[in-house]
Amino acid sequence: ISTSFPGSVSCPAQTLTDAKGEAAVRCTAGGPVTSSTGADIRFTDGLGRTSDPFNITIVPSTADLPASLESESDAALVGTVRESLPNAIRLRAFKSNGQGAGEVGIALNVPEGFDMTFDPRVPVTNSSGAATAAVNFGCRAGAGTIRAIGLTQNQPALSINFTINRGPASQMIKRQGDGQSGNPGRLLSGPGQALLARLADSCGNGVGRERVEWRVSPPEAATLENVVTTTNDVGEASALVRFGNRAGAFTVTALAGGFSATFNLTVNVVASRLVLVSGNNQNVVLGQASSQQLVVETQDANGVAAPGVDVNFRVTAGAGTVNPARVTSNAQGRAATT
Repeated sequence: ISTSFPGSVSCPAQTLTDAKGEAAVRCTAGGPVTSSTGADIRFTDGLGRTSDPFNITIVPSTADLPASLESESDAALVGTVRESLPNAIRLRAFKSNGQGAGEVGIALNVPEGFDMTFDPRVPVTNSSGAATAAVNFGCRAGAGTIRAIGLTQNQPALSINFTINRGPASQMIKRQGDGQSGNPGRLLSGPGQALLARLADSCGNGVGRERVEWRVSPPEAATLENVVTTTNDVGEASALVRFGNRAGAFTVTALAGGFSATFNLTVNVVASRLVLVSGNNQNVVLGQASSQQLVVETQDANGVAAPGVDVNFRVTAGAGTVNPARVTSNAQGRAATT
C-alpha cells in the first residue's frame, strides 16, 4: 500500500484479501495542514498489479468537514425495472457554517436483494458541495431506501426513497406441469401436477389482473377443470387436466397479453387387444423355420397402436417352437417371432 505524499497520510504497509478477494484498510491523516491537501492511495498485489488510486482530501480542521447532506432530488425516485434515470440523485454536502463542502465522496447503499447500480458508483461533490448520480434500476420490483453516506470521519447521511414498478407484459412462462403423461380418464390434480403459467415482464415479475385463455389441441385429447382465467397478483393462472380417450401427444396452451406458453402432455396407450398382421396360415417343413415371421400388433380399444407392450408367443397345438418367445412391441406396436 503506497501513498502519493507519505507524510500526509499513514496506511498499513500491507493487508490480505478476504474470501471474496476484497481488502480494506484504515488510514490516518498525518500532521496539521494549513489548507486542504489531496493525496492518493494505491494497492499493489504480489504480481505487481496496481489498483486505480483512491483519492483523499485532508482538511485543516473538523469545521471543514461536511456536517450534513441535503437532497435536491424529487421526493422519491420512481421508475420501472431496467429503467435508467439520469441525474436522479442530486444532493449537496454542507459544512457546519452553511457553506458547501467540496471533494466529498458519497457512498450509495441499497437494501439487500436490490440490484440497482449508480453512475458514477461513488459521486464526489464539486466546489459548491453538489453531487449527482444516475440510477440504473435492476430486475427486482419493490420499494426501499437508498442510504447516502458522506465518506468522512463524521459520516453525514441522507435517506432517499425509491419505488421500482414491474415492466409491461413481455412473456408467458411455464411454471409447472409440463411433460406429464397418464392413462385415459386420469385427472392431474396431485402436488405439482396442475398446469401453472405466469404472465411476466422481461425480468420475470408477474403481471396481474390479465385475462387468460386456455386451449387444448386437439380438443378431444383432454378436458380442463378448475380453470383460472385471470392472472393473480403474481401473474399466475392455472388449470387441471383430465386425460381423454384419445391416445398420444397433445398440447395445452395458455394465452394472455399477446403471449403464450404451451404445455406438452401425453395420454398413455393402454393395450387391450392383439391383431394379426402377417405370417398366418403358413406351411412349414418339419425341422425348418417359417419363411415369414409371425407378426401381431398391440392396440388400445380405439385401434391405436400400443408400443412397449410385452407379448408372449407359445405353441398351443401340434409340434413346434417359437423364438423368441417373448417380444416387446416396437414404436408401431408390432411384435414378431419365428
